[in-house]
Amino acid sequence: MRLLEIILNFRLSIPYSWVKFTQNNIARSQRERAASERLRGEIDACLRACANAMWSQFNAVNNAFNSRVRETTDARDKLQGHLQRVNILFGHCLLFPLFFLCDIMAPPGSCEILVKAQD
Repeated sequence: MRLLEIILNFRLSIPYSWVKFTQNNIARSQRERAASERLRGEIDACLRACANAMWSQFNAVNNAFNSRVRETTDARDKLQGHLQRVNILFGHCLLFPLFFLCDIMAPPGSCEILVKAQD
């Protein structure tokens, strides 16, 4: 019977054991809360770094794309200018021999049709 009383007394909650358990529980809770706060801070810093890196990449891609669009537009404009000059030169090369032949072989006044067609 004495052994049973000792076991029961050991398991009974007395004010000292209750206070000690409560203090340990509070200390553990404070440690866990501090660790959680540190972890939240690290997560926040990581997310901010990722967001900044993404914005930097977005700006770099956007600037490169706009630069490429400008280069393409400039190249197109230059090609169109060259095409106009070639068309003008080619047109003159075709018309000048006709004027020359017209002056030599045609009767006077018949070459005015070609001049009006050129305008």
